[in-house]
Amino acid sequence: MSMDRFERAESFIKGTLIQTQQDFDRECLRLRKLEKDRIDSELRNGTSIFIDDFTTFDPPTEFPQYKEILKRYGVTEPTPTISFYPTSLDQSPDVIPMSETPESKPNSVIPKGILPSVIEDYLASVARFFATDYSAVFSAFLGCASFTIGGNQKIRINKDWIDKGLLWIVLIGPSGSGKTHIMKRAGGQLLDKHQAGLADIYKLALNQYRQEQDDRSRDRNNQSESPPVRKRIYEQHLTLEKLFSLHCQNDEGLGVLTDELSSVLDGLGQYKNKGSSADKSKWLELFNGSSFSNPTFQDGDRYLASSFVPILGGLQPGLLSKLINDTSEIDGYAARFLYSHMELKDPLKANVRHLEATRIPVEMEKLFESILSQRETHKVYEISMWAAEYLHQEEDRLTRQQQAAPNELYAVYAKLITYLYRLTLVLHVLRDGTEDEISQETAEYAIKVLQYFENGSLQAFQHVVISKEDKLRKEILDKVKRLGGHATREKLSNNFRRRFKSSVRQAGLFIDEMVEEGMLIMTKLNGVSVLCLP
Repeated sequence: MSMDRFERAESFIKGTLIQTQQDFDRECLRLRKLEKDRIDSELRNGTSIFIDDFTTFDPPTEFPQYKEILKRYGVTEPTPTISFYPTSLDQSPDVIPMSETPESKPNSVIPKGILPSVIEDYLASVARFFATDYSAVFSAFLGCASFTIGGNQKIRINKDWIDKGLLWIVLIGPSGSGKTHIMKRAGGQLLDKHQAGLADIYKLALNQYRQEQDDRSRDRNNQSESPPVRKRIYEQHLTLEKLFSLHCQNDEGLGVLTDELSSVLDGLGQYKNKGSSADKSKWLELFNGSSFSNPTFQDGDRYLASSFVPILGGLQPGLLSKLINDTSEIDGYAARFLYSHMELKDPLKANVRHLEATRIPVEMEKLFESILSQRETHKVYEISMWAAEYLHQEEDRLTRQQQAAPNELYAVYAKLITYLYRLTLVLHVLRDGTEDEISQETAEYAIKVLQYFENGSLQAFQHVVISKEDKLRKEILDKVKRLGGHATREKLSNNFRRRFKSSVRQAGLFIDEMVEEGMLIMTKLNGVSVLCLP
């Protein structure tokens, strides 16, 4: 390459960097991505404003000093997916290299700023009322939103991949923690209201149909018509056969909203000789949201061209093994759920707590009504260029995590990649449903929400594999936390005696060991010896 050509290339790169910094004075990562994209593409076709229109450079691979020019102006090594200078790398630029350093821990909370402040303030109020965290309540809200959106709203990820906002969310918390009430107040009441309206419409249509049937019975030339069908958004406890039958009558989708997800798990394979394996394979298909068939002896060959069955349910920590076990890990069933762990907070005093009891705001009602009104409308949303950059980076991170993960988590990360785009769609409909293109800001929020659920999956799988003693220690610590951060040894021993064959003494000795290990601290409160959290 001649010096004149080198100088022109250097001038182009310098000018591009200056213009980039003027236009996008944002975080370093985004700046570097934009530098790469603009330099790489404009160097190829000569469209930069800093060079003549007739000037065209050859591909970067033909510039031996290309990397040297970039270094001169502070452009560091590019991101793994695409390279400035592919021949300078040891491997293909299209390969995601394994990270030599551990990945940072995923976000453990869902941030605010995603929804209108009045809705987020309401969800935070629900969290305070039930002495839990905002993220758990927001998770229940997302589950209800998935039901509301239905299966006709879709997102285009690439030319061959279009997906729906299909979420399977499980809210994990001890019995009595308010899981059912949280799901209702986070949107379940609005689903009930809409479903009641659909039931009223059905009753009117049925009465009219019966009247018309009476009129037709007097006229032999009139042929009878099919009876009306009751429309639904969700049901609670269903066999697979009943679920499929009702779904055939509700093309937009039919969700499963249940107080205890364990009842759904227990119902797998009910009334069947083959047990749960046959039903589970069907549920694995339903997760994909594609075509689905379930032929039966009575109803023949039933078929759905497009299925949509979101799930939202509560589950006690002690019952996680029903969902996460060797069989579910092998077939990937457990990996298909998003896990939200309720964090127990100090309960409010009664007079303060009841002040937190507020009704669902009008803004949230209008949001759900607006989305429900579009439920039958078919629409495919596109991902903007800037949103795609962020989503692709996160997908690459998840892929690296998948490669480094133990076998039981390999499938989890595969499904998290799917959920990355499903959550993006759900958040877009909630935030900017009238816009055809998904914004960068929505993509950034979707990544943060996904990382919260990633952390939840890691926590759920860890909970199942830890020893019984570790589980018991965690239960005792949770109990102390629920009791306001302190409790007497006698009270704790009595509460957990059944775990030691009704021996209060053995329970007390186990608690003493936790004190020796520093997991609990013995102190004085109003002259009484109490156990506190460190």
